[in-house]
Amino acid sequence: MSLSAFTLASVLHVIPCEYHIDTSSWPGQEAVEISARIVAANGTVFIYRGTYQPGTTAEAVREVLAYRIKEVSGYKAREVGKTLFVLESSKASTFRSITFSSEGWKPAVCWVPMLPKKK
Repeated sequence: MSLSAFTLASVLHVIPCEYHIDTSSWPGQEAVEISARIVAANGTVFIYRGTYQPGTTAEAVREVLAYRIKEVSGYKAREVGKTLFVLESSKASTFRSITFSSEGWKPAVCWVPMLPKKK
C-alpha cells in the first residue's frame, strides 16, 4: 500500500459518515443467509446474521436488516423510501467499515461522508 493510500485509509475511519444500504435488488426467490460485519473506529466489531425466506419482499428485508443492525450495534438506522435505509455513525463512534457476506444476494452499500453542520 502506498503512503498516500495508507494516509487516506487512516483518515477515512475518523470522518463522521453514514452508509446507505439498498435492498431493492432482493430477488426473493430462495432462502438467503446474510451476515453483516460492522467495525467501529475504536475496533469494536458487531456481527449480525439472518436468513431471509423465499417470498419475502425487499421492503421486509430492509425493515428487518435496519432493525437488527441497529439492535446489535447501537447505531441509528433511518428508513428512507421502501427499500433503502441509512445507518448513521456519530462523532463519538464513527465507522471503520461495514461489509455484507452471503452465498447469494447482498444489499448494495454506499459510504457517504457527513458534512459539518453550518454554525
